[in-house]
Amino acid sequence: MKHQRRRAQNRASQRAFRHRKDKRMKEIGEQLADLQERHNELTQSYDTLQLEYSAIKEEMETFRRKYESSSISRSYLPVITGWNTQQAELGEQLPFDSSVLLHGPKPGGSQEESGAYDLDSIISK
Repeated sequence: MKHQRRRAQNRASQRAFRHRKDKRMKEIGEQLADLQERHNELTQSYDTLQLEYSAIKEEMETFRRKYESSSISRSYLPVITGWNTQQAELGEQLPFDSSVLLHGPKPGGSQEESGAYDLDSIISK
């Protein structure tokens, strides 16, 4: 009698364990499916951003080549000394008053007359 009760208890424990195991395996499978879907979305988004970045970079190079080959544009834009473009990060605000670039040299003063602006003097304004 004790043996039968013990066996019945073991079978019930095993059944409960298998049920918990199956439930946990199902949860893990659902998590895996969700993570795979999210990974696919992120991969697709990354690929799209890479294409956009390449297109913008190419467009920027085209504008740079046009600017460098044009003598007219150089006479209208001020020269900024002391600016290292490799230090500039995307999304950062410009460390100087950009209206200086938009409106060209202001009359009066040595820097303004030459059309050249020292970055340090612009930043300190």
